[in-house]
Amino acid sequence: CHNLQSIIIPDSVQIIGACAFENCHNLTDIQLPESVFEIGDYAFKDCQNLHSVALSDSLKIIGRSAFADCVNLKEIRIPESVYYIGNAAFCNCQNLRVVTIPDSVKIIGEMAYCNCHNLQSMTIPDSVQIIGSKAFENCYNLKDVRISGSLRKIEDSTFQNCHNLQLVTVPDSVIIIGNSAFEKCHNLTDINIPDSIVEIGNSAFKNCRNLQLITLPDSLKIIKGEAFSHCYNLKKIHLSQSIKRIAYNTFNDCHNLKEIHIPDSVVEIGDSAFKNCYGLQSVIIPASVDTIGNHAFENCFDLTEIHIPDSVIEIGNSAFCGCRNLRSVIISTSVNTIGYYAFEGCNSLKEIHIPDSVNEIGCTAFDNCDNLDEIIVDKNNPHYSFDNKSLFNKDKTVLIK
Repeated sequence: CHNLQSIIIPDSVQIIGACAFENCHNLTDIQLPESVFEIGDYAFKDCQNLHSVALSDSLKIIGRSAFADCVNLKEIRIPESVYYIGNAAFCNCQNLRVVTIPDSVKIIGEMAYCNCHNLQSMTIPDSVQIIGSKAFENCYNLKDVRISGSLRKIEDSTFQNCHNLQLVTVPDSVIIIGNSAFEKCHNLTDINIPDSIVEIGNSAFKNCRNLQLITLPDSLKIIKGEAFSHCYNLKKIHLSQSIKRIAYNTFNDCHNLKEIHIPDSVVEIGDSAFKNCYGLQSVIIPASVDTIGNHAFENCFDLTEIHIPDSVIEIGNSAFCGCRNLRSVIISTSVNTIGYYAFEGCNSLKEIHIPDSVNEIGCTAFDNCDNLDEIIVDKNNPHYSFDNKSLFNKDKTVLIK
């Protein structure tokens, strides 16, 4: 029906069937009679010239991809009778600017409005209980969102790539922020995380390059990997007292992060957790931490001192590699492993103490530490010795540095 331009639907019709008008490229407007209560899957998909739709006040269900790829649709009013907006219902409606979602809607499906590039604002009423993953992904011009007060979870990639999103109101009904939920929301500067949140997913705020301040509530128990990585302008963050692990890459490439308070609930600092935090000046590792992961603080250029507490057993490979202004390192008597390249390139380090507990030092642990003239090995250490500005095994048969 590529040439169909208009159609009159009689008021005897109750359901617009699946694919009924799909690919009717020249259909420009449609008015549904009050008898219609359901629009089936793909019913108006790819009606490329459709610019005006009048939905009936009896409508309850908008099916999967019902208006997907209607690239010239600019505005649509969802009547107050609708409770279900299906998966990808308005996906790829690139010129859709105005959407009014009534407080009758309970479910907004996956990808419902994804790729609606010109959608600018969205109020999600408190009636909405479920918003599917990727529901607003790639809505580049979406600037502000108020999220329903009935929502329990912001699903994976819900607002991913909403580059101009500046304001988000997260209600205290939400307990989980899913993977990549706000990834690449470049203009998001701050966000209020309510006291109800217990989990922030992988890459949830990754590459929110203008995010400057975030306070995490004490209810938060889990921050998954890369949650805040590449947040270049993040300057300060307060971690909750319930966090046990700082996962891999959590704050990787947060170039302007200057200070971090790690609570004494944390037992593990994961791989690359603070890698490339160039401006990090101060960090206190609490006595609860037993593992500092590989690359954990690599290239933290402004870090000047570090105290490894008595709880730490292992300093991972490249853990402090490239910390070129690191001048003071205190290694506790609990540490038994110093990984490969652990302090490689720490040019400002002049001396370091190796306690008697250390039984393994990676052979490149102190490479390119050009000013390290003194490695003081505890006399009771059975594995290592230092002589004539060189680190050896105990019998001096193997040169380490």
